[in-house]
Amino acid sequence: MTSIKDAIKAFEASAECVAAEAEDVRLCPIALQLPLIAKMDGALGTLKACKHLRLSTNAIDKIANLNGLDNLEILSLGRNAIKSLNGIDPVAETLKQLWVSYNQIGSLAGVEKLQNLEVLFMSNNKLNAWAEVERLSHCPKLRDLLLKGNPLEATCNEAGDWRLQIIKRLPGLKVRARVYTARRRRRLGVGNSGRDGSAARACRGWRCGRSASLHLGARRSPRMARLRLSAQPPTPPPALPRRLWMASWWTMRSGRRRRSCELC
Repeated sequence: MTSIKDAIKAFEASAECVAAEAEDVRLCPIALQLPLIAKMDGALGTLKACKHLRLSTNAIDKIANLNGLDNLEILSLGRNAIKSLNGIDPVAETLKQLWVSYNQIGSLAGVEKLQNLEVLFMSNNKLNAWAEVERLSHCPKLRDLLLKGNPLEATCNEAGDWRLQIIKRLPGLKVRARVYTARRRRRLGVGNSGRDGSAARACRGWRCGRSASLHLGARRSPRMARLRLSAQPPTPPPALPRRLWMASWWTMRSGRRRRSCELC
């Protein structure tokens, strides 16, 4: 296994910089054809200027030795073997984003201390109780949450009320599982739409699954609405080959900047 000290040396050699002065540090030995990191040791304390620490795709089983990372804002620990958030306390005051997808976390105990947490990516873990999700209500700045792939989601999807349950328990979120939910919040009376108005503009009564750009374009032009939302492509003009017309129609209908609103 690769130690943190050796991983830092490998990072400095590949990035041609001093790790102690870098704001974005990536310790992923497998990308450099080295063995994985199995333990977060005290060498992490040398990364004084680090704001984004990347430790994804390793064999780490617990969070430890974050003392000295006084500027850390983003901690990436995806694709490891972490079972809990114990050990996150040293960076509780500065941490804004925590990426821990594809681990074995079954409890969110300790997340209440992350008062500045804004983003939590925690898909494909082992959360199976709403009591753990409710701990996130103690994070006042949390705005973006990803919990897809947990056992709890599979249970609720069978009943068809996964997003509804999230809304009821965490009404302060702007984004839940990457789905804008302003319309549902207004229906349930559990909060206001986002300040920037993006969530409110995402859907104005069109059928679920259409992209926000299609909705807005349809409102601006009834003719484009017929073209974009029609189930079958219209007849191509005589001067335009059908193959090109089909490609244009599909691009128009699906949208290159695809973002499903799923509000209806």
